[in-house]
Amino acid sequence: MEATGNHEPLVHVLCWEDPVRFSDTEPTYMEFPITEEDHDDISLKESVLFQWRTDDAKQPGDAEWNYCLRLAALESAEIVNRNIVQPVIALLQGKSIRTALPKDMKGLVHFAKTSEPGQYRIVSVPHIRARRA
Repeated sequence: MEATGNHEPLVHVLCWEDPVRFSDTEPTYMEFPITEEDHDDISLKESVLFQWRTDDAKQPGDAEWNYCLRLAALESAEIVNRNIVQPVIALLQGKSIRTALPKDMKGLVHFAKTSEPGQYRIVSVPHIRARRA
C-alpha cells in the first residue's frame, strides 16, 4: 500500500473472502489508489478500518475489512495478541470499531482521504497518548 505520507513498514490485518494473491492472472490485494471499479463500495470507518461488502453482510462479522499497524510497534507476543488477535476476534464478533480498535492503540494507523480519487494518506495523531500497548 502506498499511502501518502507512509515512510515505515506496516502490518496489514485483513478479513477477505479470498486469499491474498499477487499473481498477474488473478490478483487479490489492496493498494492505493483504490480504483472505483475495483472497490466502489469501500469506506473508511473511524479513520482506521477500511470496510467493503457491507451490503452483502448477513451478520455483523461478515463484511470484509482491513486495518494497519506500524510494524515497529509490535514489540512482543503480548502486543501482537492485544493489537491483532483480540481486535480480529472482536471484529468477527461484530463489536464496534472503537471497541476493537481504540484510538489509543499503540501502532494503529489512522488514514484520511486525499483529493486524489481512491488515495489515502497516513495521519499523525499527536494529541493521543498511547496508553494501550
